[in-house]
Amino acid sequence: MVSKLFLFLFALGFQSQLFANVDFISVKDEAWRAETLETMEWVNSQLPSDWSLPKDFQVAYVPGTDPRYYPLFRYKKADGTMESVEKVLVVGSENKAIFIHEYAHLIFDQWLRDTSAPWQYFIVWQSENYADLATQLKSYEKLIPNLEKIHQESLDKQAAGDESEMLQKMIENTSRSANLYKIKVEKIKDALQLSENSPHPLNSLNSFQALQSYNELFADTLAAVILEDWQIMKQATEEQLAAPDAPEIILPPATSEERSTEIYLTYRDFLPGLNVESYAFKDWESDSAYWQFAPVRSEIRALHEEEKLHPSQTIRALGVAIRSVYEKLLIPEPTLIEASLEKKNLDLINAFEGSIVGIQ
Repeated sequence: MVSKLFLFLFALGFQSQLFANVDFISVKDEAWRAETLETMEWVNSQLPSDWSLPKDFQVAYVPGTDPRYYPLFRYKKADGTMESVEKVLVVGSENKAIFIHEYAHLIFDQWLRDTSAPWQYFIVWQSENYADLATQLKSYEKLIPNLEKIHQESLDKQAAGDESEMLQKMIENTSRSANLYKIKVEKIKDALQLSENSPHPLNSLNSFQALQSYNELFADTLAAVILEDWQIMKQATEEQLAAPDAPEIILPPATSEERSTEIYLTYRDFLPGLNVESYAFKDWESDSAYWQFAPVRSEIRALHEEEKLHPSQTIRALGVAIRSVYEKLLIPEPTLIEASLEKKNLDLINAFEGSIVGIQ
């Protein structure tokens, strides 16, 4: 599916239209494009007023493809080299709740880019394919003068009368490459400074992987509170799984596939009355990013309803709570990816309750 997506998107050569920092790579039709923009603008209106809106991202309608947000989208070019593009939101269906869920990942990513030093470091580190950033910096600082030298020599040849197409491409490529590496150098310098100022190592893949389940919880919560339906993601996922081209999913162990699907859908719900102290956690609930926070979902619903919170308040409180867990627990102790689900739920509930108090 991913290789199909690569071919579909980049065969288009990014022939797109820019509107309000949203670059549409491909669309179903103009009506779909307008509706998508309207949906994003409506979601934006429900966010905390001091959160930066998502910007400089790209949307692609690719029917039959799993909807997904890629903070960094990598693909292989025709010459075999790898290329990457930041912030690509792929839409594979017209289900509004699923689209809002994926857009929520982009919202959360943007907010962390604005407010979280560890996340800012990770984005740069990811863009360098997790290589040692100090080594990358030295390499680029050596490469830039060489590119500038070749560029100047090419300009001299052009001034002397060489009008060949090959020389013109050399001029364009060296200029573009030098500018690209200069941008990389500045980003890496900033990331290294963040690392130096951090009391804990930031180059941990474990802490990023551990954040995935929290990210899915945030996206489901945002969709539920702004659509005012605690079962909306359960219903949307059920509809998605009933489609002829339904994506493959990991199902919980059960006596039958039907029962497994029923249990899977329950985890996308926000069931009332679940208590972390009495909840019977199962070992296999750690196997999926969607199965880990049933008691937290129940607590989010309870506090949202009891305190009569605006969607923006619940979104803010959960975002702040997850960022706190990420920076105060997952970064200093990346092994918490293997922590008990009871501890994960209790830590996040405590952080969420504290965030609620902070915004009232």
